[in-house]
Amino acid sequence: MKKILSVAAAIALAAALISCGGNSDEFDGKTDTVLTIGAPSVKAKAYAGVNYITWDVVPSANKYEIYRLADGADAGTYIKTVSAGVGGNAYADIATTTNILADGVTYKYVVVALPANAANSAANEAQIPSRAIYMKANKGEASVKAYVPAAGTEISAFTDSYTKNFIKNNYKDAATIAKKAKITFANDVIGGGKITATFPATAGYEFGVEFRNNTQVDYILASKAPTSTAGVYLENYTANTSATTLGAGKYKAYLTMKAVCTYYPTPVVFDLGDYEVKALETNVATGTPTAEYNADGKKVVLSWTPAVLKATNALAPVANYKVYRTAAASYTEASDKGLELVPVTATITATDKYTNADSNNTDIVVSSTGTASGKDTITKVYTLEDEVPTNTVAYTYFVVNTDGTEFESFASKAYNTASVVKYSQETTAAPTLGTPIISKDKDNLYNVIKVTAKKANRNQTLALSYIQLDTDVSANNYKKTLDTSKFTTLTLANEDVTAIDSGTDVDYIAYVEKAAIGTYLFKLTATETGKAAQSKYAIAQVTGATVDASGITITQPTATAISDNKAVVIDSNVGEDTLGLWTYKLVKVETVTPNTNSEYKNYVTVTSTTTDLTLKVEHVAGTDFGDPSKDYNKYGVTSIGADPADATKVITSAYAIVSDIKTDSSTAGKQTVRVWSVQKINKNKTTDFAYSDSNTNGKVSKTF
Repeated sequence: MKKILSVAAAIALAAALISCGGNSDEFDGKTDTVLTIGAPSVKAKAYAGVNYITWDVVPSANKYEIYRLADGADAGTYIKTVSAGVGGNAYADIATTTNILADGVTYKYVVVALPANAANSAANEAQIPSRAIYMKANKGEASVKAYVPAAGTEISAFTDSYTKNFIKNNYKDAATIAKKAKITFANDVIGGGKITATFPATAGYEFGVEFRNNTQVDYILASKAPTSTAGVYLENYTANTSATTLGAGKYKAYLTMKAVCTYYPTPVVFDLGDYEVKALETNVATGTPTAEYNADGKKVVLSWTPAVLKATNALAPVANYKVYRTAAASYTEASDKGLELVPVTATITATDKYTNADSNNTDIVVSSTGTASGKDTITKVYTLEDEVPTNTVAYTYFVVNTDGTEFESFASKAYNTASVVKYSQETTAAPTLGTPIISKDKDNLYNVIKVTAKKANRNQTLALSYIQLDTDVSANNYKKTLDTSKFTTLTLANEDVTAIDSGTDVDYIAYVEKAAIGTYLFKLTATETGKAAQSKYAIAQVTGATVDASGITITQPTATAISDNKAVVIDSNVGEDTLGLWTYKLVKVETVTPNTNSEYKNYVTVTSTTTDLTLKVEHVAGTDFGDPSKDYNKYGVTSIGADPADATKVITSAYAIVSDIKTDSSTAGKQTVRVWSVQKINKNKTTDFAYSDSNTNGKVSKTF
């Protein structure tokens, strides 16, 4: 029976082979499978704090295991498994505080090639096979003496025998650099300019170039410095890096050279030379651009007044302008010199902007420069609409005026910019949703709910809708996420037509006819062109009972509103002699909606809880009367009279102290509105009940 070679087997074998230290193809013991695979040809070179290992491709290998042995050690250290074709068949063994390479120590690197059928399932990776698998001629090796200068050594102090005199040969002085490096300029694919630095590079270092416009006071965008070349295991190769040209001026290129090993953090900088981009002369400079989001926040509208070219005394054509934007959230010259520029390919259009001085256009005489000689003026404005990948970050736009060879210069910098912050659509002002009023129709047969609404300003459009929640909230505690697209729409009509011109003083009225017993959630949404909508919600509870609940109030004293979230419930129509006729339940309805600072989303979460409530009529001892520590005083129960039976005091109305009466809140993009009411139930006939409404229709009688 043959076995498929497992990775564990290969690792075990490789370790055994390495520990033997030889290249013999002989193997003692029985084998199930003999695999013949080519041996990689391995090379190793040492640079400051890093050994580069490279090997030739083995056609039948799909992965390579790398091991390291130090100075004739019997066993090696497994370093890494590299998939074929990944990393260019190379590995950089970089010295760190955990990966120790000692200066002057010779290390042998063994690379083991593994074929595709050496792979096994993850479950078997750690298994040790009962018999060995023999692979013939599958490993190569190379040795190298490590060069690890003391930490903190300057790059220029590295031993020349290891650096191959790289700095001396290429960056000894300005004359040497001028022979080795060059700065070139060319148009890029969309007609702007690109400046490129070409320079000598070698293994063991990272290189990056920063371009500066020395004619102007600001930097232009530079290539990222240092640009990592840690994956390039070449000696004395030619590298290049480019940056988009944003304006005229003399550009200098500065090369940053940094060791790959972090033991040597101090880079060296070389001046590679300069290139002068010619100026496109203008009689009138390009105006400072403006950028803003359109109403839906999907596009940035960028506009500017074009330059007047000196050569023609005419407006710079639309084709002259190239626009770029930053790929990241923001741009500051001091810290983001490596930020990527993305070409904006949206079409630039020219439009007319009129300014009328005398309310007519009869005296306008438009010249080729886009201005008029009469009292009225006309200005050409160039505009584009850029569809941004996301509106949750900020962007900086760069407007470049170029004919492909010459570039416009500006008074204080080499380019013209405009910025937009992340999109935050202005929210329309909150409308007013009145407390729903419950009454009977003219025949006293059906319940009717009347709702009033007002605009916050006359430009708003109002929409009112409702949904009936669970029919009997006293019997159910529930939580729902309600899709408001399923709400029933109500038609808002004007009751106060005489105030229609004032807009915000108009009462818009709607009715729910034949309202069944239950809890109703009303939603009033105000919309305004170019702004996010805002909604208000209200709760109405309908009963068909004749129970009088008008004497019930819920108050929360200001002094304790934050400290303990308690309130007092009083039924002023019930005293000690009638208290036994009723039971009470406290009903809390909590509505959670997106807050007014976020883009409106069309959902609302409603949670209703109903708990038993015990009201009491309390006799007060003379010594306790007025004691501020007593709940009836602390929470404002003032209906206290003489007790004719024993000359003490008595609280003449039934009351209860309730907990967890929290104020409205806004957190994490959500706005929570809490409404409380008390359900008063006839003990002898539980189908007769009513909710407290008083003057607030079930809301707490104090606004917080």
